[in-house]
Amino acid sequence: PYTPYTPYTPYTPYTPYTSYTQYTLHTLYTLYILTAALSCAHGRVDHLALGQSSFARGDYAPAATELRAALADDPHDLAALRALVECEHRRGALPALLDEATARAAAHPDDPYAHELYGLALFAHGGQDLARADGALAAAARLGPDVADFHYRLGLARFQAERFADARAPLERAVELAPKVARYRPPLALCLDRLGDRRAALAALAPVPHLKPAADELALALKAGKQITDPFRGFATRAPGSDEDLQNGLQWMARADAPVEAIKSFDKILARYPDLGVVHALVGLCYARIDEAGHAVSSLERAEALDPDAPQAYVYLGDLYFQKQRPDQAREQYEKAIERDPLSTPPRRRLAELAAQRADWASAVDQLEAIRTLTPDDDETRLLLSDAYRKRGDDDAAEGELTGLEARAPKSVDVLMRLAALWTDRRDRARDPAERRRATDAALRFAERALAEAPENGPASRLVAALKASP
Repeated sequence: PYTPYTPYTPYTPYTPYTSYTQYTLHTLYTLYILTAALSCAHGRVDHLALGQSSFARGDYAPAATELRAALADDPHDLAALRALVECEHRRGALPALLDEATARAAAHPDDPYAHELYGLALFAHGGQDLARADGALAAAARLGPDVADFHYRLGLARFQAERFADARAPLERAVELAPKVARYRPPLALCLDRLGDRRAALAALAPVPHLKPAADELALALKAGKQITDPFRGFATRAPGSDEDLQNGLQWMARADAPVEAIKSFDKILARYPDLGVVHALVGLCYARIDEAGHAVSSLERAEALDPDAPQAYVYLGDLYFQKQRPDQAREQYEKAIERDPLSTPPRRRLAELAAQRADWASAVDQLEAIRTLTPDDDETRLLLSDAYRKRGDDDAAEGELTGLEARAPKSVDVLMRLAALWTDRRDRARDPAERRRATDAALRFAERALAEAPENGPASRLVAALKASP
């Protein structure tokens, strides 16, 4: 047994240890193991991150070195593998990589990652190698049937080669294997749209607002959605000789005082081509602006009947019902609009507002969360979402939104006052004196910061006085 040095408080070792020396050695050994593990993991991450950083700066030679080191750590790192192909292509070293990939695929015929590297290198080389690239990528997908990225790359290569019918199955398989990966969805949606299946294309994009797409993934999804729902796509083919009247009508619409002139231009088009749903929708919108509700509804319903998959008429008719305080009919139109354009935010904002009016906070949160995903820089939406969270009784989620906003706008009085109100409510609900004191301090801190930014803010002043008077 360890006998401590007398001037100090006797040490009682934890039961599994028979001496202080054994305890110390075991602790040091544990720290060594943890440090070694973290160092190894950190090294792998560093190689990929350093390679990507060098690639972004255009330093392709050091980038290739780091990416090869990342692949040495993990030969199945698809991000490093793809980046290496792109890097070697950029610096003119693709032929050497292609020779290396060819030898590797031949030496390891059952390794899907070897075929993936070979296929990507062939595809990057282009030209006559595209057919061989398809075969190599197909081999990777066959040998690794549960790896979504193999199917995605195969489908993407076929899509870029405009082989849409052949691209569909592997793109669908990638989404099936990884339904929460947002970047797999835009190519599938565009592929389905090219095949004439617009509804399936929009269904492929529908989950994106409820996922967590990266900035580049979101940009691709929004671009795909805009392309699929473009109301004027193919207009020149459907209504030849009408471009001038269309442009004149749109220019008149841009002026708040000229909807009647716009209607005249659009009527010229409809006189020649009466079955153009998009033009009927524009006419209906013009009638709504001059408060001709009957004509507006008639034109918009005609547009929906002629082009039931186009979202615009549903939005316009929903806005008309919303303005006329007919919430149930407005909600029905907005829901139909979202079915036809799931990445559009205006109908979601209206649905959130309608849900708030009937105190359906779960529905309001659902729409506001989708808008937050689609417009990540919109602070107003995040404020509304924090309010909806609190109404739903989820203070932790509200605090998370407000804390994120505070980090972006530390001087926002709206944010600071909401945080002060949140902590005041927690203070009022607290039963433990220490918890009450902590909540009071937090509420006071945020209220005083709001007051410092806006000294004449009455609510902030009153809240500070109340918190100090009754701690």
